[in-house]
Amino acid sequence: MRVLGATACSIVALILSSCGGSTSSSEGMLGEIPAYYEKQGLDFCAQVSEIGKASGYSQDQETVEKVVKLAMDLSEKSKEEGKTLADKLIGKVVSYQETEGLPYKVVSDVTITDIELPSFTFNSFMFDELKVELKYQVVATEDISERYLFTYCFVTDTEGNNLDCASFTGKAEGNPIAAGDTVTVADDIKIAMVSADVLNKFHTLKFVSEATYEEQRETINKQMEQWIKEYETKMTPEEKQ
Repeated sequence: MRVLGATACSIVALILSSCGGSTSSSEGMLGEIPAYYEKQGLDFCAQVSEIGKASGYSQDQETVEKVVKLAMDLSEKSKEEGKTLADKLIGKVVSYQETEGLPYKVVSDVTITDIELPSFTFNSFMFDELKVELKYQVVATEDISERYLFTYCFVTDTEGNNLDCASFTGKAEGNPIAAGDTVTVADDIKIAMVSADVLNKFHTLKFVSEATYEEQRETINKQMEQWIKEYETKMTPEEKQ
């Protein structure tokens, strides 16, 4: 096996130490996926730590190759096992809530139609984002005057706290959308892989006006950025002193 160069070596050097942490699973919007991927990441750290200790935290070719092989095995394993978890979510109906002042009315279930699982990235040795495709129908309650209808959502927990945000687009066939027209929305939400403790709380889509979305989006995104930093810290061991 070829060594992947200086980048791989530097990353391996960083992670050749111990890491810890635990999580519990939950049946939220994302099912078992958050807990599974967090456990895989933590297990990877633990195994790399053992390799590091056994080698005296060496960065020689043999040590690097062991870590890279471990990462490649994890990548393949997570694709196979993750698909089983994703398949359980296909067809799942997602809870939703509508607020006042929307130019449309949701008239169907909000259903998960596809899952694009996180990939294990070899530049960071972490999993990237999860994509969840949703499908639902809305009826316009006013003339839109365009062929596209935008729906804006917050992802909330069971207590109504905003955890994430996303916009979804529906497209009409033919003429601009008029009041009374039914539009099918089929679009995906991109979800950062943060702590399972956070992702397990994803429960409800809250449909809001564009104005409300814009007012609160920055605050929600800042919170998500903080969760991402905390997760990266959790998944990145301290360097050996």
